[in-house]
Amino acid sequence: MSKIEEAQEILKALGLPTAQQNEMSALTLLALCNIKETDSWAKVKRQNLGVTKGIMSFVAENYGKPYAPNTRETFRRQVLHQFVQGRIADYNPDEPDLPVNSPKAHYAISEKALSVIKTFNTRRWKSAVKNFTSQIGTLTQAYEKERSMQLIPVTLEGKEIKLSAGKHNEVQAAVIEQFAPRFAGGAKVLYLGDTANKDLHIDKKELERIGIVTRAGSLVDATFVEVPRQRNKRDENERIKKGEKPEEWDVKKRSHKDTDARWVKKGNEVYYGYKDHIKVDKESKIVIDFTTTSANVHDSQVMTELIDEKDKEAWYDSAYAGEELEKEVREINPDIKLHINEKGRKGKPLTEEQKAENREKSKVRARVEHVNGHMTICGGLFIRCIGKWRAEMAICMKNMAYNVSRFAFLTVKKPLIE
Repeated sequence: MSKIEEAQEILKALGLPTAQQNEMSALTLLALCNIKETDSWAKVKRQNLGVTKGIMSFVAENYGKPYAPNTRETFRRQVLHQFVQGRIADYNPDEPDLPVNSPKAHYAISEKALSVIKTFNTRRWKSAVKNFTSQIGTLTQAYEKERSMQLIPVTLEGKEIKLSAGKHNEVQAAVIEQFAPRFAGGAKVLYLGDTANKDLHIDKKELERIGIVTRAGSLVDATFVEVPRQRNKRDENERIKKGEKPEEWDVKKRSHKDTDARWVKKGNEVYYGYKDHIKVDKESKIVIDFTTTSANVHDSQVMTELIDEKDKEAWYDSAYAGEELEKEVREINPDIKLHINEKGRKGKPLTEEQKAENREKSKVRARVEHVNGHMTICGGLFIRCIGKWRAEMAICMKNMAYNVSRFAFLTVKKPLIE
């Protein structure tokens, strides 16, 4: 058994969820423990590591797996965050007061996890794991307990359905229980899902009859959603980028400042605000999932967040190209068929055959551009709010408004035209 496989066994025994038992998580554990392929687990030692220059460099040097620089956020959000929650790792153990997103941020294996991991492949392993999980509990159990306490109940056709916690689902619950009875009397809910369960409620017969949400393929893209531009001093902007808020701002001024929105330049255009990352059904052009980030977050950093096991095929533009990114997607859905536009590099331009393939892919992927174009025309991609939470709600409503419009076309106008 390789060290990566052993690390996966350790993570499983310590109660990490399935998503944190993959290769990336195993390599992260090996880096935090400073364990190379020929080392014994008894030699585990605690060390402080940053993400890029620490963990990712260790993985590349010792296991020959050079992850792309833009996967840093994937390590942080989908591995290290859960390690900290599961008491496997400590965040900023030497400087706990460091601000969020500080360049000095670091992680270290926790003392309790360290003592357990040292016993791997020994007679004391099982008892050490049992003692650890009895004292700390498993992250899987913690997630289950927290989710059950925070579930949002919704009554649908006389039955109570539990939505996972989140502002997005609070909006869904309000639409079903408050908006629909008042403004859409007699309307029937055909599909309801959330991030935990994409198919909480689905009327398959009716959806198939009218051709909505076939899941035959998914189109992923992102578009800028601008907010009112902030007029801050240069030093204030530097502190905001570090996750800090200028101390001289009083409560009133802070309430008028958006410290979550970010500037970004694309081509000759400058944008300030957020990004709406959407996944669209290939056949119906219905938005079936979305996530919101600051405008400076690269599209590829949320590539895996919009993919699930029900996606059969997915189309992306060249911003999502890269072997490591494809590997991350396949860890979630091994059977998915990916159609990603290739991009040329300096000294290695695309061949005529690659250009032809890109054109064929773009013919399909263009359908997601129609969605962004429709939202731009109907209300525009500009919102007036402060903070990511409000921006996410506003973007969610824009996506839902588009879906209502698209649904009306598919069920009313289109049959008449045909």
